[in-house]
Amino acid sequence: MAVSAKRVIVGDPVDKHRQALALFLREKGLEVIEVPDGSRALAETLLRKPDVLLLDLAVPILGPERLVQILRSNPNTKEMPIIFFSDQERSITGFRPGVDQFIRRPFQEEEVLQRIQRILYQDHISEAVAGDSEISGNLSQFSIPD
Repeated sequence: MAVSAKRVIVGDPVDKHRQALALFLREKGLEVIEVPDGSRALAETLLRKPDVLLLDLAVPILGPERLVQILRSNPNTKEMPIIFFSDQERSITGFRPGVDQFIRRPFQEEEVLQRIQRILYQDHISEAVAGDSEISGNLSQFSIPD
């Protein structure tokens, strides 16, 4: 059984930051797509269907608020987890506690990897639990002996 690498989009306007994080994640076995702005993040997300989107809140062209609004309204991307990062604390419209994450800069690359793994692991468990089960459905058909 072949296991495909999990796909991550890294959206960051600063080339040096984006490239360093992308290199680190590639070395850890993830497939990484780098984008410098929100518009490219949207295009690549719709085209490549990543497992996680890493998004710096400073992305230009299509800002993070509008990008998230578009992704949340699309049935194919509405459940995709997003890890936001920024050098300043701020509220994010569309942020979903328990699904999305926020990391303040400067951060350790290992912390980003751990957050990605936690998100991917939760999704894996959710899929396993949510699958069809022989015991789901109408249990009234079963009788309990007296």
